[in-house]
Amino acid sequence: MPATHRSLTPRYAEKFRCIGPACEDDCCHSWEITLDRPTYERYRALPAGPLRTILDASVLLRTPTPATAAQPDRFYGDVKLLPDGTCPFLSPDRLCRIHSELGPENLSSVCASFPRRFRSIDHQTETTLQLSCPEAARLVLLNPRFMHLPDAAPGGHARYAPFARIAAALPPPNGNPYQYLWELRHLHLLLLKDRTYPLWQRLFILGLIAKRLTAIGNASESDTVPALLRTYAELLQQGRLRPALAAVPAKPEEHLALVLGLLERRAALGPIPPRLLDCIRSFMAGIGYELGAPISTALPGYLAAASGSASAILKKYEPAFENYLVSYILLNRYPHGDDLAPMAAGTTPTQEHALMSLRYAIIRALATGMAAHHGDAFGPAHLVKLIQSFSKSFEHNLDVRSAMVDLITSRELTGTAGMALLLRI
Repeated sequence: MPATHRSLTPRYAEKFRCIGPACEDDCCHSWEITLDRPTYERYRALPAGPLRTILDASVLLRTPTPATAAQPDRFYGDVKLLPDGTCPFLSPDRLCRIHSELGPENLSSVCASFPRRFRSIDHQTETTLQLSCPEAARLVLLNPRFMHLPDAAPGGHARYAPFARIAAALPPPNGNPYQYLWELRHLHLLLLKDRTYPLWQRLFILGLIAKRLTAIGNASESDTVPALLRTYAELLQQGRLRPALAAVPAKPEEHLALVLGLLERRAALGPIPPRLLDCIRSFMAGIGYELGAPISTALPGYLAAASGSASAILKKYEPAFENYLVSYILLNRYPHGDDLAPMAAGTTPTQEHALMSLRYAIIRALATGMAAHHGDAFGPAHLVKLIQSFSKSFEHNLDVRSAMVDLITSRELTGTAGMALLLRI
C-alpha cells in the first residue's frame, strides 16, 4: 500500500477494551442475534443436556428473504430472545453460558467479534468498531483526533491542493472495483473535516460525488474516477460549489415527517429498547410533540430548537457528528457498500449515500430535540447514549434496515431533492 494510504487505514479498534460489568448496556440484550450456518450445525451436534434444551427452544432458522439472499449461510438462524429482550444463553450472573460451558471458539461469529468488525479490502485487513457498543461509541465519538489526516491543512481551500495533485497522477482504470477506494476515502475524509462548510453541505457534496460515481459505474458517463476526483478537488479548492449549496431549499415539515415516520415504522417492527426510547421521549418533549398529534403541531418547536439554543449546544459537538460519519464511511466501506451487510449486494453509491444520510438525519433530529429538552445539561453522555442506542436498534435488526431501504426507494431519496429533504432543516 502506498504511504499516502496508511493514514487512511483505521487503527482505533486496537485501543478498545471491553469494560464488562461496568457497561451500561450489555451486548446480550435488545438486539437481533443472528447465527451463521457452521455455528448452528455445531450447536445441533451437542449432546442432550440443559444447554442443548435451551438451544433447541431458542434457535430459529431464518426464512430466506431478499435482504439475506446473497449470504444465506451467514444469516442462517436467529436466537429467540426472552420476553424482556435478554439472550436466553445469559446466565444469572450475567455471563454467556456458551462461552463459559463450550468455550469462546463456539460463539457465533457475531458474538465472538462484537463490537469489532474485520474486513479485507484490496489485500489490506481493516478492523473497525460498531457504535452499538457504549465503550466503542465513546472511543470513536469523543476522540478529538479520530482518523486525523496529517497532510490536511486546518481549514479552507489549501487542504485540497495536495489531493488535486494526487488525483491528477492516478493511473487509468484496471478493472479492480476497489482501485480508487483509498483516494475516494481520502477526499471524503478531507471534506467531512472541512468546517468552512456546514456539515449538511459537506454531506450534500458527498451525495453529488456519489451520483457521478454511480453514473460512471453504469457506463452512462465517459468520465473516469480519477477525472471525477480531480474535478471535485478543484471545485472545493476554488469554492465554486458554495452559491449552489446556499440556494438548496429547506423543507422542514417534510423532513420532520420523514423522521417521525421512520420512528413509527421502527416501533411497528418490535419494542424500542429502553435507552433509545428515553432519547425519543426527550426529543418529543424538546419539540413539544405528542404521539398521534398532527406533525404540524411539532414544527414550530422543532424549528425553534434547530435555529435556537439547541443549535448552539449541538455546535459544540460538531466534531462528534463528524466522527460518527467518518466511522460510518470506514465501517461500511462507503461508497461501495458493506459486503458484511445483508443488503449490500447491488447497491449503488447513491443508495449508500442515501442510507448514510437517512441515519444522520434521524440522529441529528433526535439530538436537536434532546438538546432543547435538556438545555445546558446536555452533554457528551447524552450524545453517546443516542448514537449507541440508535446503532443498536437500527443496525442490528434486518427488518429495520430493510425498511430504510424501502423508504429510500419509495421516496426517491437518492436524487438531489431527496438529499436536500434529508440534510437541510
